[in-house]
Amino acid sequence: MEPGQEDLTQTVLMNLRETLGRAEATMKRLRRRHDGLVYVSLLAGLLATVVAGFAAAIGPMTGGGPSAWKITCGVVAALTGCATFCSGLNEKLAVPDQLAKATACAGRLRTLEVAITLAHGDPSEVARDYQEIIAQYQDILM
Repeated sequence: MEPGQEDLTQTVLMNLRETLGRAEATMKRLRRRHDGLVYVSLLAGLLATVVAGFAAAIGPMTGGGPSAWKITCGVVAALTGCATFCSGLNEKLAVPDQLAKATACAGRLRTLEVAITLAHGDPSEVARDYQEIIAQYQDILM
């Protein structure tokens, strides 16, 4: 490989790896957000079901009388509200879609990294593909 070509390869590879790092950081952040919202939603729904089931089987959780039923029903309502809110927030923020997009971006960048390092691909072609990826995934990489 000629000297100018080697410089271009190193420049493209350096930019590629920097962008890949940003894509992977975004992917990690989105995965944490998605997992957190899903886990809270599942846990709140599960707890609401357990509290309601026990109340149906053995009565209210705080003693007897109408006020105990109000507290029990309030707890169940709060837990189901939390589950619904977290599930809705996950969808409203489009976290699963953004996560899929970030994963695809990182995968394409890794493919270019392999093309330029192991397959010794043409750095000009890799740079062109890299620019297309940058343009396509601007929202993920910013």
